[in-house]
Amino acid sequence: MSITLTLASRSSVLEQDISPEIVLDRPYSLALIGLYTYNSIPNIEEGRNNKFSYLKDGSLHEILIPEGAYEITDIEKFLQTSLKSTDKDEVISLKPNNNTLKCMLKCQYEIDFTAKDSIASLLGFSNKKLAANTLHSSDRPVDIVRVNLIRVECNLVFGSYLNSKQTHVLYEFKPTVDPGYAISVTPAHLIYQKVQENLGSIRHISVQLTDQNSEPINFRGEEIIVRLELKPC
Repeated sequence: MSITLTLASRSSVLEQDISPEIVLDRPYSLALIGLYTYNSIPNIEEGRNNKFSYLKDGSLHEILIPEGAYEITDIEKFLQTSLKSTDKDEVISLKPNNNTLKCMLKCQYEIDFTAKDSIASLLGFSNKKLAANTLHSSDRPVDIVRVNLIRVECNLVFGSYLNSKQTHVLYEFKPTVDPGYAISVTPAHLIYQKVQENLGSIRHISVQLTDQNSEPINFRGEEIIVRLELKPC
């Protein structure tokens, strides 16, 4: 007989106490049967990569970009507005190069990308200063999609490996919808992972959604629903 567990939260960590506890009187396995939320994952986050700094009249100025999901054209428009750019006097130009996947950047002011929470890495630039009135090409390809893999980790399982190390990964998938659209995952073929045999019973369950770097994903308070199936092996 299988048991369905449903967890809901507005955080990437979903936790729930189980009452009454589930006694593990035999080997059990666990599978993800559904995950539902919205793609509200930002590629620009406060305190992480939202700062654009430039030098004007010998003073350092900062523009803080609001947290959100941006394309290169969106970032350019925001910076143009913040720098009071006009069609006749374009203060800044920010364009993607679709052939090299790099970013082309030109500004009337010297740009300072040395701050640790600079937008530099998203645009493909290293942490350095860029001369004014010069067309610069980024050092690396643009990193506009920060989360390209979502891992579903659960404290009950411990049978998968990541770079030769055991992990709690239950399932992983690549988000395929644009920002603002629903993420609905219902695996056609369920993948069951064995529940740790030394638990004896299940009193608490914790599920965490992490990215390709095993870091918690910021869904910006969007509700997340996870459904699991627990069944005897």
